[in-house]
Amino acid sequence: MMKKCNVCNLTESKYRCPKCRILYCSVTCYKTHKDNSCEEFKQPEETILRNTTINGSSLITKEVEPGELTDEELDVEDKVSQEKLSLLENSQKIKDMLLNKHLQRVLKTIDEKDSEQELEAAMKLPLFVEFANECLKLVDD
Repeated sequence: MMKKCNVCNLTESKYRCPKCRILYCSVTCYKTHKDNSCEEFKQPEETILRNTTINGSSLITKEVEPGELTDEELDVEDKVSQEKLSLLENSQKIKDMLLNKHLQRVLKTIDEKDSEQELEAAMKLPLFVEFANECLKLVDD
């Protein structure tokens, strides 16, 4: 189930702020949000217990520091199923787009620098927006 953009509250959100995790629908809403109220996401301060499988059967519970939470424990709603990920892997259109050297450089820069500025700059490039939208079409409900 899609949720509304937390900035404009008009359309369904397509993205999540990498810094604070708020939902937004467009570059315009992202810029508005960033200029007004973006703060680093803080995990809960309390100790969390995590069940762990050992040797495929036994479960133990261990204390986990808040900073050690897995993505799964943080936010299940942002997960993409393995089935939908395979749609990306098998999409000829995605494969064709990834042949573009410029897109390869953009994706590599985002991955290597892992910075909000790189992602923001990429979101201004029609090529990247087209690629991101195609990926979202395949995995989005």
